Amino acid sequence: MILSRLILLFLITFHVCASVLINIEDRNQTLTKSEKSFLELSIRNAHAHFQKIIPTDFPINILINPQNCFRTGYNYNKKVINFCSSKSTLRMGINSLDIIHHEAFHYLLCRSLPDFCNENMIGNIHIQSIHEGLADYFSYQLSPDNFFGENYRIDFPFLRFYKNELCYNLVSTPHLKGSALSSFLIKNNYNWKDIISFIKEGSKLGSFTKSACFLRSTEQTILTPRSRKLSKSNRYWINKGEDIVFEFKVAKKILKHFKEVKFKVNHSSDLFSYRLTSDTLTFSSKGPTGFNKIIVDIYSHELKIGEVKLYLGVR
Repeated sequence: MILSRLILLFLITFHVCASVLINIEDRNQTLTKSEKSFLELSIRNAHAHFQKIIPTDFPINILINPQNCFRTGYNYNKKVINFCSSKSTLRMGINSLDIIHHEAFHYLLCRSLPDFCNENMIGNIHIQSIHEGLADYFSYQLSPDNFFGENYRIDFPFLRFYKNELCYNLVSTPHLKGSALSSFLIKNNYNWKDIISFIKEGSKLGSFTKSACFLRSTEQTILTPRSRKLSKSNRYWINKGEDIVFEFKVAKKILKHFKEVKFKVNHSSDLFSYRLTSDTLTFSSKGPTGFNKIIVDIYSHELKIGEVKLYLGVR
């Protein structure tokens, strides 16, 4: 598989200037020769594509299994791409073109636009989400198929769908929000000139996309607990025999956009039973103590458009 991909990448990149310096530090000699060649050619291909977005001339630094390496990804503080061994990943991700291209984009964008990658920016969930969405969009352009992240996880054939119906303001994590953004960019074939202008100008996603799902005015808590204080992390405890009631709240502009919005509880538990109505979700303690993560999916016409993660405990 590696050999055939090497041949393909060579044919794609034979015209690419090889002047970019790629430093791959593999002190423990973890990579085979073919794996190292595949990684380098993949990075060169990503670099060549990025030149059409922002011309760059800096070296690209990659560490293979450095000390205290917890996960494959771009390290914003040390300005290096790490590939890390893990029980859940296949060969640190170096067999996955999408992962290599995705992390290369983070590296190239942050080195090119450092003000978009400082500590204050990275601590903002919307900036994180934009980073993830743009990296997915970049990866899709280099390898346009249905799936992102093939040949990465041991337990899943891929990480996520490139094209989906997720609504940015109906999901909560940077990767899910990023997935909603990249899907929107793919479907509308956005050009990088406009995207880079949006980044440099510090525009808001709502004004950039002109979509209800990205407006700050439609960003709100979807499940609100009745008669108790709201938890930003969605963590709640109840006593044995008690109930907890949540009310659904979706912005009017999003309701108008999708026409129909329904909720489904993706969970079975020994701790809780639940009752679902058109505007409330009630969890009742069954008796045992413990803690559960519960996912409430949001659908429109049988298509998943969002989700809320609840963390409920009984004591």
